[in-house]
Amino acid sequence: MKGFFSVDGPLYRFVETFWSLIKLNFCWLVTGAPLIAAGYLCASISQLLAVVLTLIGAGFLGVSTVTAFYVLQKMVDNREGYIFKMFFREWKKNLKVGYPMGFINAIAIWAIFMDFQLYNAVTDPNDKIRYFFLAGGIILSIVGYFTFVYAYPLAGRYDNTWFACIKNSSRIVSRYFGRTMLMTLVIAFEIAIFIWNQFLMVIGALIAPVTVMYTISGMSMYMFREIEKGINSGDDGKVNISATN
Repeated sequence: MKGFFSVDGPLYRFVETFWSLIKLNFCWLVTGAPLIAAGYLCASISQLLAVVLTLIGAGFLGVSTVTAFYVLQKMVDNREGYIFKMFFREWKKNLKVGYPMGFINAIAIWAIFMDFQLYNAVTDPNDKIRYFFLAGGIILSIVGYFTFVYAYPLAGRYDNTWFACIKNSSRIVSRYFGRTMLMTLVIAFEIAIFIWNQFLMVIGALIAPVTVMYTISGMSMYMFREIEKGINSGDDGKVNISATN
């Protein structure tokens, strides 16, 4: 019982991790969300201004997401330091790779949103074009998820271009499809927990985004290490990665 409450015990580690996730979630929101929130608030004033602010903000959210994955991967390896200091130091370094990824990600999400909006706009159930929009939204959602699910953790771990990170994400999904689907089920379960009731929604507001990213970081690290071993042995599996950060 004494070991359970010691500084090396599971309770202390849980509290420490929980507090680290809260701090990281705060950093992620502060650096990535303000312009997106401003775009939402400006929608009633000017649609054009809202779109511009949202797209600019999405780029910064991409930078924040890459940086969050960098910190979370350090946490997975038990090598994290001071969360705030580490995050803001790396945030500036990730502008070049994270901003284009966030911008492209936002455009992809907008295209998916428009597909479902068009599906709802066609009210005639006999109109086949309605189901074309529905199928398009579903297909784009699946493709978008598989395209970006490993792109941000790759950018957080390796020195590479944003295009290479996106391309490698698709290749990793193909190579580790079973593990990716298992990870997807775990993420879906986490989201279901956070929206179960109002209390859990409050907890989710504190840690839900980074908890999902933490899950992706933990499960993807096994794949990344296998790929690194393959590269060292001369079999890279067509996944082109550079040095780790």
